[in-house]
Amino acid sequence: MGILRVSDVGDSIVAITFETDDNSPFVLGELSMAALLDTLDDLGDDKSVSGVLFRSARDDVFCAGADVDAMAREWTEREAEAAVRRGQELFERIAHLPHPTVALIDGTCLGGGLELALACKARIATPDRHTRLGLPETKLGILPAWGGCTRLPRLIGLRAAIPIVAAGKTVDGKKARRLGLVDDVVPRERMVAVGRDIVRGLHDGHEPRRPRRGIAGVLLDGTAPGRALVHALAKRAVLKQTKGRFPAPVAALEVLKQTPKLLVPESLDLEREKILELLKTPVHANLLRLFRITRDGNRSKIYRSGRDVTSPREIAVIGGGTMGAGIAALASGKGCGVRLIDPSPEALSRAVRAVEKELTRRVRRGDLDKSEAHIQRTRFTVATEVSGLRGVDCVIEAAPERLDLKREILGRIFEGTSPEALIATNTSSLPLSDLADAAGGSDRLLGLHFFNPPGRMPLLEIVRTSDTPDDTIARGLALAKTLGKTPIVVGDGPGFLINRMLAPYFLEACCIADEGVKYANVDASVTAFGLPMGPFRLMDEVGLDVISDAGTQAATRDGYDFELHPAIVARVSKGYLGKKSGRGFYRYRNGRQLSSGIPTGPRTGIADRLVRRMVDEARCLVGEGLVLCPEDVDIGTVFGIGFPPDLGGLLHWAEGRP
Repeated sequence: MGILRVSDVGDSIVAITFETDDNSPFVLGELSMAALLDTLDDLGDDKSVSGVLFRSARDDVFCAGADVDAMAREWTEREAEAAVRRGQELFERIAHLPHPTVALIDGTCLGGGLELALACKARIATPDRHTRLGLPETKLGILPAWGGCTRLPRLIGLRAAIPIVAAGKTVDGKKARRLGLVDDVVPRERMVAVGRDIVRGLHDGHEPRRPRRGIAGVLLDGTAPGRALVHALAKRAVLKQTKGRFPAPVAALEVLKQTPKLLVPESLDLEREKILELLKTPVHANLLRLFRITRDGNRSKIYRSGRDVTSPREIAVIGGGTMGAGIAALASGKGCGVRLIDPSPEALSRAVRAVEKELTRRVRRGDLDKSEAHIQRTRFTVATEVSGLRGVDCVIEAAPERLDLKREILGRIFEGTSPEALIATNTSSLPLSDLADAAGGSDRLLGLHFFNPPGRMPLLEIVRTSDTPDDTIARGLALAKTLGKTPIVVGDGPGFLINRMLAPYFLEACCIADEGVKYANVDASVTAFGLPMGPFRLMDEVGLDVISDAGTQAATRDGYDFELHPAIVARVSKGYLGKKSGRGFYRYRNGRQLSSGIPTGPRTGIADRLVRRMVDEARCLVGEGLVLCPEDVDIGTVFGIGFPPDLGGLLHWAEGRP
């Protein structure tokens, strides 16, 4: 339950501190909002108060925003409108308090939390990694309607507001300062003192200094033709990216376009009108469901256990190939100390160059400053010998998919690490049970199936055997959270979850081609359904040799009937391995697919037939107990293969089909 603590911090300035009785993130629900409104009424009438600071008792969350669980209870239209009005009226009350108001943002400040901060006269944030500001409502199929669409463009300009509102992007404290979203960036220990200084300055008529927008900013943000151009370009980009499947970003752009011409009350009315339309859409219902089932608290006990475990911070990665280097770079970028080990100096040099390239790109984009990039470089070290592992919390073996090689490396890891260290193997096909004894048993070894490229693909399959202790799984879940991954726990079956479902999908695609349908037509039907690429393009991207090896390995598992299509076998025998070899089902030059012509011919029913093959396999997986719950299939397919999130996940979609 939300609790508000009001305290005097000196100079007649009071602080409203957000707390909860169980130390969970503070949420803007009906009761907490009513309590906040009562508190504001009391302070507004108190002539002895000279200013108000808003802050959180936690150092990792300022305010978690609106109560999405209440939203999921299927509001009536009247209830939905009342909830939107309640937030708008509350934040208008903050905006019109007779005292200067300052939001002290330390930690996550998203959605309604940022809209609360935007209603204040000023905002300051900490420079820490955990401080993120954003309006991610479009990712739930709605838009910011408690003043976010109205106040943000007025504060930072239309160009800067569009990515935050329409795309739901978040920024850290330093970038927020450069945008003018916050007025200062200071350590948590100094926030109250700086907040008091800002209050005194506002009393004396000194507005916080905000970044100048330059001539381009004045022309594009400050004139009607400029805003029209910005809106048109943004709408074109949104429609290209979303293919028109998601109405919320387009609706948000429309509000952003109109709000400069409107008074604040009129703009709030427009926000309310648009969100009430979006709340009725199945896209919102499906996106909200996905958001809720991915939260720890709404999943089985094993997922919740990961919240109470300390995540590994010092990590060694064995194997400097594409996957190992990618995992090492990911962990380094998330603040972990990383040691990448590979016997090949050339492989290590490539990995170091890749890390340097990514750091340079992030500095150029403004995501990192040069000092932060330097710190990341110091956290990333390389070595050619498997040694010096006593001080690490976790070792991830990422060698090629050869059972003998992995067993040898895992044995050396077991001998060289402390008993408390977590040992993990990155594998997409090898049975964990065949590797566990080399690592000292199933109580220490965990499977981590990263998807390529590790830095971008959001899903992480955490593989367990029947003997894997829950606390080992919990440590893997904690690591996934640190790395920013969406995890699912899967059993040690052939192909785990994603590859197990893709095997019959690929086979069915080849069978459809045998019936005379062109590869391009099959792929086009699947992308029209909403997947990011079709089966033949996906097989070329993965590598036909990888698919062949995984299939051969899967065929050895007891009780699993797997068939590798002759079209794959024939291409592998000729060296046609896909994109990496320049030829697979398609031809490639310099990594780019050569034109295969405009797809023509039959497409009706192709995507449905292919997707249903995955559905059948997924139901078998659930029946065999290889996932903890059916919802994990939905999570896995959305975050692992790009199943359209607006459809809610594979099994959720299948339930609604005739």
